[in-house]
Amino acid sequence: GLYATGSPELLITGSDFSDNDGNGITLTAYVELDDSSTPSFIDNTMTGNGDYPLTIAANELGQLDSSSTFSGNTKDFIEVTADYVTDDATWQGLDVPFLVTGDIYIQGSGRPEVEIEDGASFAFEGGAGLSVGSGNYGTLTVSGSTSGVSFSSSEASPAAGDWDGIVLGYYAEDSSMSGFIIEYGGGNGVAGLYLYYTSMELSDCTVADNDVDGIYVTGAGADISDCSLSDNANMGLQLSSSGELDGSFDNNTVSGNGDYPILLPANSIGQLDSSSSYTGNGTDAIWVFADTVTADATWQALDVDYFIDGDIYVQGTARPHVTIEDGTTFEMDAALYVGWSSYGSVEVNGTSTGVTFTSAEGSPAAGDWAGISIGYYCDDSQVDLDGVTVEYGGANGYGNIRWYYCDGGIDNSTLSDSSSYGQYRQGASPTIGTITYSNNVSGDLY
Repeated sequence: GLYATGSPELLITGSDFSDNDGNGITLTAYVELDDSSTPSFIDNTMTGNGDYPLTIAANELGQLDSSSTFSGNTKDFIEVTADYVTDDATWQGLDVPFLVTGDIYIQGSGRPEVEIEDGASFAFEGGAGLSVGSGNYGTLTVSGSTSGVSFSSSEASPAAGDWDGIVLGYYAEDSSMSGFIIEYGGGNGVAGLYLYYTSMELSDCTVADNDVDGIYVTGAGADISDCSLSDNANMGLQLSSSGELDGSFDNNTVSGNGDYPILLPANSIGQLDSSSSYTGNGTDAIWVFADTVTADATWQALDVDYFIDGDIYVQGTARPHVTIEDGTTFEMDAALYVGWSSYGSVEVNGTSTGVTFTSAEGSPAAGDWAGISIGYYCDDSQVDLDGVTVEYGGANGYGNIRWYYCDGGIDNSTLSDSSSYGQYRQGASPTIGTITYSNNVSGDLY
């Protein structure tokens, strides 16, 4: 019906582009909808066309208005071509989805801010994705409230990795996403949603059926609530050593993922909340890797165990204090050090079910892991182990628990199956209450 190329500025209102052999309208990359009138594409009808109602570059999406009709064509999508979005814009929910055929970058010297409103739907072709603030400043706000905002595959039979996914980059300032779905992405080899050195709040979301991970966070913090991270090929959520949970992780469901529900550094354990569910994954445990816990934290009992895959240190200039709640279980393939080379303390409240530190091996044996070492810089009055079971440790050559110049306390506990002692005192006089010992190779108490 209309084909525009070169670099004209157009204002299209109250017009009918229908029953044409190809598109209703094709606007090539350098065509602009006149932004002196926003929106500048209103009250138009495009129906009965043999291809798409409209082909348009991504930087002009903010000029489209829901007063126009785009449905009833052979291909009921607005075709969106690869582009840099450099202007502030609001992308509205229209009566057809957007078909994204190439990479969209929201960034520029003008620090563009894009808001995607409720009801907007994006279908991405293979190799296409959405990137915000990757090479220059940009902001994305997703505001799905009733119908939500959808980012999905363009395939009739969608599968994980059909499109690249969404990347929030180093320069993606003040971005947030609420009320959205990201599915069948991960073709970038990372995740459906990749947060790269930008922290943001995610809420009321579904991140599902993506290749690799659902969400991957590095160099940044994520506050995630009321979300479902499900059926992703690898993890529902993965944090790198420089990633963290910043704020909270509550009322989420993490299920059906091919590997662990979550992989994270130990400093983020305290952000996990028992209001979330973590069961029904390939391996039902929270995978925790080596880290130093530098802030006060409460480690809650979840509906799965913690798998500890690297040495954890609780210490730092802020004198971190970790409280471990009743019912928590740690599958250990490493050691726990408290107050070892800087100040720190731990409190175990195993008052009913108890707190367990055990071997991560399927067939456990004495010496499978090093044990718990409480060091010279412990805050003695803050170290209280009540109702703890420590078993199959002692690979440190000392015991399941090693007291090194720390006068804390332990009571109502079980120390068993150590390859050395049940507990070992070195320059320390801890307060020892009722302890059950069994099968400790070198003896129970030294």
